[in-house]
Formats: sequence, C-alpha cells, structure tokens
Amino acid sequence: MLQTFSLPTGWPDLRNVPALTDSLRREVIAVRTAVYDANHLSNVSPDDEFDDAPNTVSFLLRERGHSVGTVRVSVRQLNDPVDSTPCSRVFGAELAKSFRLASFVEMSRLAILPRGPGDSTKRYLAAMQNGIAAADGHDCRYVLAPTRTGHSRIYFGMGFFEVAPARAYLHTTCCLLALDLPRHRHSLQAHARFGALFANRNCPAA
Repeated sequence: MLQTFSLPTGWPDLRNVPALTDSLRREVIAVRTAVYDANHLSNVSPDDEFDDAPNTVSFLLRERGHSVGTVRVSVRQLNDPVDSTPCSRVFGAELAKSFRLASFVEMSRLAILPRGPGDSTKRYLAAMQNGIAAADGHDCRYVLAPTRTGHSRIYFGMGFFEVAPARAYLHTTCCLLALDLPRHRHSLQAHARFGALFANRNCPAA
C-alpha cells in the first residue's frame, strides 16, 4: 500500500498533498496542462492509463493553499512486472537490463508552475521529495526519473546518474536518471530540506 499522507518539505510555505479525491485529481490535470502549455507542449496529453494504476499516486505541491506543481510516484516491488511504471514505454530495455532484480520508485509527470528562478528550483526540489520519501518508506533501492535534458543538473547534484541517454519522450526529449538511495541516503538525511522527510516519514504531517 502506497504511503499517501501529506509530507513535510522543509519549507514552511510548501506542502505535498496526495491527490486521493476526484477534485484533487482534476487539480493535478489542470496543473499539468498549464505547465505543458507554458512550455509549448500543448500536444501532450495531460493524463494516461498509469494515473489509475494501483501502484501509483500523484501528489500536488501546495504553496499557501494554491497548487503550484505536481508529480506522479509509482512503486515497483520485486513481485511486480518490471514494466509496471510509465518509463517502461520508452526505456523498457534499460529497465529489463539494469532493474529487473531491483525494487524502485519512478517519478513521472513532474510539472512545476514557473515563477522566479529561485522559486522554481525550490518547488522542483519540494515536489521531488515525494519520490525520495516513497522509496525510503517502501524500502526501494532506486529512484528513477525520466528527465528533460535541460533539467538534469539538479538531479546530478543529488547523486542521480544517467541510465539511458536522451530520446523522444512525451513529445520532448528525456534521459533516464537513477538514484541509488542506500548509497546517498546519509547525504540526503543531512540535507537541510530532505532530512525532514526521513525524520518524519512515519508520521503524517499535521
């Protein structure tokens, strides 16, 4: 069962909220659509069949009560098919080769409404925490992220490495990145923002 409580972010004005109701799911689609339109990706469908998968939940990033971002988190345990997460559609060969015998979390459909450069980075990191927390909470070794090539740098700074080079993905270009969580867990725990997740992952936020 996926952990689906609201997660602390380390920023008092930001909160991650699981989209467990129809109205919150509609907000997820609205945020995705707004972000795709802003990035000239209006031809990308804002939803797909993975949104309703039992191993998947989407989160909304809330800032002072307003939804400013979203990310979808899928958990693959060892008894699940290796192609049970969204990136298998494009990176199936890499999943079969490198992660067939590994549990992992995939972060997909990460969409952040733009504001100032600093605010965008903060929102980006806050939304990504859902994937880190899910991997930690479900004892998954890896966190996978299909990532637009221009956004890879922020992942590399957290310890992600490239699994597959860039290729066409959702009408844009993405590479597949992975984080070995046990290897980097200590540094993430020491992080001023991510450390709060590990300290509180078994306690719902107030």
